[in-house]
Amino acid sequence: MITCSKCGRENEASFKFCLGCGGPVTAPAAPKSAAPACPQCATPITPGQKFCGSCGCKIELAAAAPAPAPKVEAKPEPKPEPKPVPHKTEATAVKPAAAPAGAAATLTMVKPDGSPGESVALASGKNIVGRKSEHAVFSRDEFLSPEHASLEVNGKTVTVKDLGSLNGTYYRIAEVTELKTGDHVRMGLEVLRFQALAAAAAIAAPAKDGTVAIGSPAGDAWGRLERVSAPDEASFTFLLRSTEHFLGREKGDILFGDDRYVSGRHARIFTDGSAFFVEDLKSSNGTFVRLTASRELGHGALIFIGSQPFRLSIGG
Repeated sequence: MITCSKCGRENEASFKFCLGCGGPVTAPAAPKSAAPACPQCATPITPGQKFCGSCGCKIELAAAAPAPAPKVEAKPEPKPEPKPVPHKTEATAVKPAAAPAGAAATLTMVKPDGSPGESVALASGKNIVGRKSEHAVFSRDEFLSPEHASLEVNGKTVTVKDLGSLNGTYYRIAEVTELKTGDHVRMGLEVLRFQALAAAAAIAAPAKDGTVAIGSPAGDAWGRLERVSAPDEASFTFLLRSTEHFLGREKGDILFGDDRYVSGRHARIFTDGSAFFVEDLKSSNGTFVRLTASRELGHGALIFIGSQPFRLSIGG
């Protein structure tokens, strides 16, 4: 059917004039995507047909227009990825920074795989390191106090002093080191506090009314190691009864099987009957003792501040 454009009446597809108003009627143009149709009655035409099978109109075959190319929507240009900011999660490879010419010493971070990380130049005299430092390697470490430690460069040595930080400053021991009650030892991710039991008994003084505190007998133990989980809390306590005890990840009396930074046989702690000592057993990552006073260190010494170990290099 063809609808008259003037009066709106529907007419047969083969009519040339409207039965309502007498005006000429024209078949609507076929959609571009439809098959070819008769220009007079709009009957579909088979390709190659010369006359319409419905009205007999002669069909003039025009060259088929090429099919329009599919529309391709332009993709937006990808935005450049932001450059990663180095973080203490340290998947980012950081090229060691070269110390400026004339630097008295350099403090270089040591990565978990032992390779050097970021470096900070130290001037002759006193240098304060901590979280409020302008150097990113310090400012991003949440385990550092704002002013954590002082490093004073004097010729071929550096005097290191902790500035009352929460987590302390540690130095790597290279020889047998004496321990006192309250000393902290760091190996891998473990922080251990030593206490001689004679000193512990003295701490438990009687109450003001003279009542003595009761507790389990220490037996033949001469000391204990507390695995520190917070400044005033311990998650485990290891009693020291034998003359010597070995610490490690796989071999020893005291094991830290989940700490991959602890060597299989890492360190030993022992007594000679009158004093107490700790010794590193050539471990991969070293054994560290917390500073309780200023200490003079030489070229190549390792210190542990915050969450990272650092190596001292003296000279430009």
